[in-house]
Amino acid sequence: MNPTQSKIIDQVDENAIVNLASELIKIPSFKLEETPVANFLADFFNERGYKVDLQEVEPGRFQTIATLEGTGGGQSLMLNGHTDINSLTRRWTRDPWVPVVEGDHLYGHGIQNMKGGLTSIIMAAEAVRQSGVRLKGDLVIACVVGETQGGVGTHFLMETGFRTDMAVVAEPFGVGNLVTVHSGIVHMAIHTYGVTGHVRKLEGTVNAVVKMTQIINALQAVEFTYEPRADLPDLPKLNVGSVLGGLGEDYVLVEPPYIPDLCTIIVDVHFLPGQTVDGIVADIRRALDPLKAADPELSYDIEIPPPAYFKGSRSLVMDPLDSQRCRPQPSSGDGRATPGHWDSSPLFLHRRRHLSSVERRHTLFAVRPGRDPGERRSRR
Repeated sequence: MNPTQSKIIDQVDENAIVNLASELIKIPSFKLEETPVANFLADFFNERGYKVDLQEVEPGRFQTIATLEGTGGGQSLMLNGHTDINSLTRRWTRDPWVPVVEGDHLYGHGIQNMKGGLTSIIMAAEAVRQSGVRLKGDLVIACVVGETQGGVGTHFLMETGFRTDMAVVAEPFGVGNLVTVHSGIVHMAIHTYGVTGHVRKLEGTVNAVVKMTQIINALQAVEFTYEPRADLPDLPKLNVGSVLGGLGEDYVLVEPPYIPDLCTIIVDVHFLPGQTVDGIVADIRRALDPLKAADPELSYDIEIPPPAYFKGSRSLVMDPLDSQRCRPQPSSGDGRATPGHWDSSPLFLHRRRHLSSVERRHTLFAVRPGRDPGERRSRR
């Protein structure tokens, strides 16, 4: 380590890191709801002399791009992290919005994905600033929205023409990993249709939810067409992430005596370089079409992307990435992600907002505190 590097490292303050991470935990920032944390970060950076761009990605939805400007003549670097967090799970036994330090771990909702990483890149920039070292190139800290929608915030940033020479994304793959291979991701809605009627007279009715059970079972046995890769041994993968059934296009949920005539599932597929979305859909249809042949009452549609009324759903298809410019070193075997790891973070609809058209009519859902053992980050 040279003297300049040592000077920067000496500015790393564990207490300051924990304090910032704790403040971020206190601000709920589900996708579509990231603006409060964007405003907090804009104030944080402004107070410290960064050049700050508070970008309006969608009406009323903001992300924070901060730049520690260089002296000129050097390459620029972006440190990228997302402010949106995954939905609350049911297993919390403490208040998820109250940060708690226990031993070497900090607990709180969203700290694992990815307010821990977000804190790390911010405090790395702070160490540079506080050291007094002037970099030749700009250091950009991009605190973006909508990563769980396919990266809409970063996509927006790129559409504005913003570019840096290099970028590091602080996703939770482990501090010893450089990940250069990533799965492709596609979300789709699959609909089944029924014929409604009252339970007292089932003749002539078709239950869309019951028909969907056949679809779900068949999806578990889909055989994808692909060339295996040793560095991505677990791919491709399919998951049924959400199920919704009821009456009509609003999925009326409070008429259980009536047969549901519409059922929708949201399906996630993580796929390999070399696979295409068209090929994936063809593989799925090959598994589902025999059901139609055997059951004339079963009909289904596949919709990509999912319908707009599922607010916050993924609108972009993410192509696989296989960078030839750099290769990761093997993991140290201490539980970190493997070099060819793929992002298995939950990417499904956050029901508090994404089914808002349903919830305005039927307030049936409640989020209950529970313990989520994955929502912690080591302080080390």
